[in-house]
Amino acid sequence: MAKVPTIGQFNRRIQALRYNNVNDGFGRYIEQVENIYSTWAYIQPTRSNRAYLENQNNQLNYYDCYIRFSEERPINKSIRISYENRLMTIESFTEIREGAKRFWKLILSEQIQ
Repeated sequence: MAKVPTIGQFNRRIQALRYNNVNDGFGRYIEQVENIYSTWAYIQPTRSNRAYLENQNNQLNYYDCYIRFSEERPINKSIRISYENRLMTIESFTEIREGAKRFWKLILSEQIQ
């Protein structure tokens, strides 16, 4: 089981974004970004041999991200995470329970420019 960071380590502000296709009135659809919520998170680069080998092959940076669980904060793979002007995709997510506390552990990927 993963050790969850202490609450004091949740010191990074992230935003959850959703992309919607909206009709522009002329029959075309444009992509519109909707800010769903922002929250405090613990985020750091993934440190594992598997991530190192994957980074050599596909030009992605991976991050581990923890946020507090809340029913008002949905998590799914269609949501994008914005952090320090970086746009990240959710690769996987897991709910973690530590006593009465609940967290989401997210594995995020960022495309290298």
